[in-house]
Amino acid sequence: MPTVIELQSSRQYNHNKGKPTATREFIVIDAANESEVLALFGSTLPQQNESYPNTSAFIYDLVARDFSIQKVPEHPQAFRISFTYEPEGNIVPANVNPWTNDKEPGEVGYRTAQASSRAELVDLWRSVPYSTINTYEAQGSMDSDTDIGGTALDQRGIPVSCLEVKQEISITVVDQELPRASDIQDALGKRNLVRFLGYDDGHVLFTGFDGSIQPETGNTQCTFKFLFSSFAHLVQVPKRSSLGDVVTENDSTSAYYGKAFKVYLQQPFRFTYDFNSLSPHFSGL
Repeated sequence: MPTVIELQSSRQYNHNKGKPTATREFIVIDAANESEVLALFGSTLPQQNESYPNTSAFIYDLVARDFSIQKVPEHPQAFRISFTYEPEGNIVPANVNPWTNDKEPGEVGYRTAQASSRAELVDLWRSVPYSTINTYEAQGSMDSDTDIGGTALDQRGIPVSCLEVKQEISITVVDQELPRASDIQDALGKRNLVRFLGYDDGHVLFTGFDGSIQPETGNTQCTFKFLFSSFAHLVQVPKRSSLGDVVTENDSTSAYYGKAFKVYLQQPFRFTYDFNSLSPHFSGL
């Protein structure tokens, strides 16, 4: 039976001049030929006109329009499949932005967005439910008694590498003036206080801002940069001894016997901010 692996780091969402597109790539192993790959469409592989994952925050419902199947030269039974996603239904003309009531480029209120996704390897000692990540307020320190529980993953204190999904998002808006520098300074390095861009509170980090004045109109162009983390930017920290070694459980009756004794969640970015206040043109995102 062929095995399908999605290359999470290949996911990319682009919004250029009012037209969004997205891409995904997969590797199929142990497929004898292209016919066996095509037989996987609609099951372990997307099928044509299938929606792009998690599009609730996107402008359009993006669907798979085109695909390509390419033989992997180094592996006789491996294929690389690339999918291109485009808006479902009629495509809005390139100079129209449906986020901004059909405003023209350069007009106050016109906005565009771009996003790129990747998967990064991080060290984990425990596997915990998403609800724990979503609600945990990691204000503790190494002295905290709040163990996160979950399923042990480590081998005698040595963590395993697991994938954390991250997405870099930039939103560019045209406005009459630049935001106050003090507001930008207050928001930088903080996470979203309320739901933002379709993501739960605490998952989106404000990482940067670029602003300039357009000489021909006198309007400003402002680019706001954000980083989404599927782990809400939380970091797992095991309890360590005075020598720096991970403390392991010695009780043979414990589910964590031979594993990390206690593991905490720590939040490097402890403060939050309502990003909607950064620009009046964020309304509706």
